[in-house]
Amino acid sequence: PSSDQDLLDVLAMTACPPNPKELQQLPPWRPGAAQSRRLDTLWTFAATRNNAENTRLWRCDKVRDALLSSAEVTQPDCVRISSLGALTALMARDENKISMWEDEGVRKAFVLGASEQISAPLDDATGETKESEVKHLRPQRVEVRLQAMLGLSMLAESDELREEIWKDKRLVASVQNAVESPGPLRPIGLHVLQHLSQSTEIQADMVKCGIRELLATRLPDLEKHQHRACEIAHDRLLAV
Repeated sequence: PSSDQDLLDVLAMTACPPNPKELQQLPPWRPGAAQSRRLDTLWTFAATRNNAENTRLWRCDKVRDALLSSAEVTQPDCVRISSLGALTALMARDENKISMWEDEGVRKAFVLGASEQISAPLDDATGETKESEVKHLRPQRVEVRLQAMLGLSMLAESDELREEIWKDKRLVASVQNAVESPGPLRPIGLHVLQHLSQSTEIQADMVKCGIRELLATRLPDLEKHQHRACEIAHDRLLAV
């Protein structure tokens, strides 16, 4: 095997979430820090490969499994951010977009990552988490959502995926929430809507769902660097 493949094998094995016994040995004030750094190496590796190597990276079972298991909502936020970042770097290559969207694990990671709130297991009186018990909703960190929204924006660049993305109402709701919220999520949400508005098949439905009105409402409040994406999407829908 090549030296790159040897490196991938090592990184994939070390980037997998630790088992419960290993977790007990980690400093409680920095959960996931070491794993996050290893995932960051995978992230850098994915972002700096050429197209052929990037596609091979996504097709590596060990790498894919490590990234998807690390993106689970049960993982520390820093681990999820690094995992979603590496997946987003892979999505930057056109050759990977469709196959990644078709992967159920990838869709789940980004649907949950983009959500404003996620379900979390309740703790019992002893402070132990009970996975099987009723769960409650908790706000999701903006940094997690931001990385998931960046990946969604990458996917929305694909002509073949825009209609499929629009059909997922959970993702659409997350994008709308991002656009409605001031802060770093808004410009990414606007770029997603700009990409989606290019699909003539869904433009009428976007208007029906209030996207045109949402964009018109936000236009006066936007920073200069955010205005263009919103204006382009709004003008496309205005012609419907």
